This record gives sequence, C-alpha cells and structure tokens, in this order.
Amino acid sequence: MSFASIIQRACFILPVFIFSLLHTPSLAAVVIPESDVVEYCVKSGCDSQVFYRYYNDNSERFCKERSYLVGESRQAKVMQSVMHIAVIKGMQPTAAVIPLLESSLNPSAVASSHANAAKGMWQMKPDTARDMGLRVDASVDERLDINLSTTAGLKYLSWLERKFDGDHNLAVLAYHTGIGNVERMISKYGTDNAWFLSRLLGKNNADKDYLLKYYSYSLALMKKGC
Repeated sequence: MSFASIIQRACFILPVFIFSLLHTPSLAAVVIPESDVVEYCVKSGCDSQVFYRYYNDNSERFCKERSYLVGESRQAKVMQSVMHIAVIKGMQPTAAVIPLLESSLNPSAVASSHANAAKGMWQMKPDTARDMGLRVDASVDERLDINLSTTAGLKYLSWLERKFDGDHNLAVLAYHTGIGNVERMISKYGTDNAWFLSRLLGKNNADKDYLLKYYSYSLALMKKGC
C-alpha cells in the first residue's frame, strides 16, 4: 500500500475513531449482561459492548414480542416453519430473524413498483432469486412462495457466509445492505469488523441497527436475557 493510500485511509478512519471516543460511555457504564446472554453471544458473534448496551436498553421490548412470535398468530406459524426449514438445512433456527426484519414475515411484501424491486418474505431481487434457483418471470414468481423462498434465502445466506470466510455478521449485514456495499466499506475503511461497519451505513442506505435487532430477536427467541 502506498503512503498516499495510507494517508487517505487515515483521513476516513480518524474522524470515525474520534466520534467513537466522544460518544463512548465511561467504564462505569459498561454493561455486564447475564451469563446466559454472554454464553450465547460468545458462541454466536454478538459479544460486543455495542450490542450489550443496546440489548440492555431494549430487551423488554424484544422479550415481549417473543410471546407473539411463538404463539398462534399467522406470523408465529410462518416463523416456526422457517425455523424448521433452517434446522433441516443445517443452519441455526435464528436465521428466521432475517425475513422477520426484512418483511415482517409477509410472503407478499414488495419493496417498490420498480421491475427490479425486492419481493417476498426474504426480499430478494430477481437476479439474486434466480441465482438461488427460484423461477422469476412474467408467469411465476417463486419469491412469493414461503417454502421455496425460504430455501433460497437460506442458500443465499450460506453463500454469503462462505464469501466472507465464515463471518456470519458480515453475511447478515450483506444480506440487508448488499454485498457490494459491504465490500466497498471494507476496502474504504480497512476493516471487516461488522459492528464497526454497521454504524457507518448511510441514512438512505440501510438500517444501522440491523445487526443489533437481529441478535436481539435471536436472544429473545432462545429465551436468553428474558
């Protein structure tokens, strides 16, 4: 890397670093979560003070929503179906949180009227859906099928994990904001720390709290910290 490139990268990272220092709580404010939360997060990838502080402030909300998601509602039945398929595919059942965040588990969700718009419970764009084996044409759109779209969504998530050398956090972030955006941020800021990168998402780009919400719902579904 040239000296000019090093200086350029420093100019990007330094302001963010200073911002982080100015907005980081004192050591007295460090959150020490319950042991079951720490145990889960160490294994799953949410072992971060950024997450612990968020969950500490919002756990009541997510734990309350859990009762709805595991009850008898339409969403609960869809959630249980997605979790079942995930387990069959050898993936964590909490992968079902992604369609919950993307579409509120609505199989008919449409992002916009644009021809290339994301559609279905997993909010997949046409080309990505076809790459994952779905039929998307003028006659049939399998993104609207719960089981077929779930198989494709899980396949895409698994592909993203391999793309990012097994980093589940980067895979989840890329699912939401797009693989190209994540790769550009990694190149621009010189780090592949998903927690750091998620805080840099633009206002019109994606949800900065996506990873935070993903793990909050995951913990609640696993009855951790509730």
